[in-house]
Formats: sequence, structure tokens, C-alpha cells
Amino acid sequence: IQQASPMMVLDYDYGDKLVSLNVWTVTDFIGEAIGAEDQEIRWIAREELTNFTFPEANQPIVESLMDKR
Repeated sequence: IQQASPMMVLDYDYGDKLVSLNVWTVTDFIGEAIGAEDQEIRWIAREELTNFTFPEANQPIVESLMDKR
């Protein structure tokens, strides 16, 4: 990552665990993105976000991205 700025910090309580997400907007990078734990990574257009199912904690992130159209 060459340049990034904070987007939001989210705390979400699933009942059996508390998740804290520190979300950043990356505006400049070099190389290829890879999942550090072998997660699938795919670049998609914002409009395609509604075609995917995300964990509940991620919903405010998706909503914020959709609002930036």
C-alpha cells in the first residue's frame, strides 16, 4: 500500500464474539493483492456488491460504498 486513508471503525457484537473492523480506503498500491490466510480475493465494481453475501458486521461498509456512487 502506497497511500490510504481511514474510512471507518466498526464494532459489532455477534452475541458470542465482538468484532472490531478498522476499514481503510486504499488509493494507491503496487503489486497484487493476496489473502494472507488464503482467502479468495476478487476486484468487483461497486454495483456488483449487491450480488454477494457479506457478514452482518460488514453491512455498514457495503452501504457506505454503495452511497459513494
